Amino acid sequence: MRKVLLGPLLGAALLPFSLGSSAVADTPMATPDGRITTDLTLPDLSPAPGPVALESTVSTDSALDPVADPSGPPGNFKHTLWGYEAAIGLAKLRTYQYTDPSANTTVTPGPSCVPTYTDGSQLTSNGRGVAFDPLDGNLWVSKLNPGFAGDGKIHKVVPPNVDTTCPEVDTLTIHSKDGKPVQDDMGALDVDPAGKHIWAAGYKPVAVAGGPARSYLYLINRNNGLIIQSCWLPFRDGGVGNGTLSTMRLPSAVDPFGGSGNYLLTDAGEPDTIPNSVAVIDQAACHNGQQATSLGELPKAHGIDGLDYEWNGSTSNDVFVGFYNDGGPVPNFAVHFVGFNAGSFIEDISMCGYQATFGGSGNDMCPYP
Repeated sequence: MRKVLLGPLLGAALLPFSLGSSAVADTPMATPDGRITTDLTLPDLSPAPGPVALESTVSTDSALDPVADPSGPPGNFKHTLWGYEAAIGLAKLRTYQYTDPSANTTVTPGPSCVPTYTDGSQLTSNGRGVAFDPLDGNLWVSKLNPGFAGDGKIHKVVPPNVDTTCPEVDTLTIHSKDGKPVQDDMGALDVDPAGKHIWAAGYKPVAVAGGPARSYLYLINRNNGLIIQSCWLPFRDGGVGNGTLSTMRLPSAVDPFGGSGNYLLTDAGEPDTIPNSVAVIDQAACHNGQQATSLGELPKAHGIDGLDYEWNGSTSNDVFVGFYNDGGPVPNFAVHFVGFNAGSFIEDISMCGYQATFGGSGNDMCPYP
């Protein structure tokens, strides 16, 4: 059993403890969910990896590849939620149902699966990112191996509430048009509400000589894996990499940030970061591998890894305990606990929707309850 010390509030910082000098590692170790510890009593530890050893990543944008809006029966205000768990192999995708997300009530576990990857890598998969694809109802996912190395790909699988074997149906190999190196480890994912392409957080920070470690954000072409846009902000630590990313759309009447209205939410780290807040990045300013400026910092009162902003506002996850409804239109990351995650170390989450607008304007094309 993993032993942790809970803070005074659900979702507060979770602190590893030691049983004496004989249980303390000489060098930092990492748990599957990306926390750094020296406590050898915790299971499934790996040597803590350093930043990605790249001097630079993508520096040139690619043309936006237009994707038609999905067609089909209307769908909105749906309560289905998925989470991809951190594990040393055989990581599960899990389905959950909000009883009533607007009322902050309960979350009920549903079907789960270990995705069936065509290369058999489910045996060593360590779940990172998950995002609902509105065009076909399947899930985009990213994964690492136990040592936190990636495979340079984003995979699409059938969700566990449809098929409990979760077969892989598509794979994107991530690349840049200028041929520059691209980190192969992707963390949290979300589908862009306008273009239907995939926003991805580079998981481990990128090391650059003479500067801060960089947490990169990428917009990846859903058709071929080409990086369309990219930018970075300084890594905020709290563990191995960045486990938090969501798109957010704010109409001008409720937008306090003065940007384009299309934003990215990330804490550029693991659940507890410095500063302990979520940055608001304008998608319109995320280009050509340049540093992004945070237009606002939303303080966190609980740890956050998985995050998704849809019709009910922000839903988040703290890995160890469960889920929170952070409200809207601008999220308030106070402690609004709504349900446990069934004992799983859920890394990233996705609501069944892609419009990312509080109140649910537009068809989110969710075919599930």
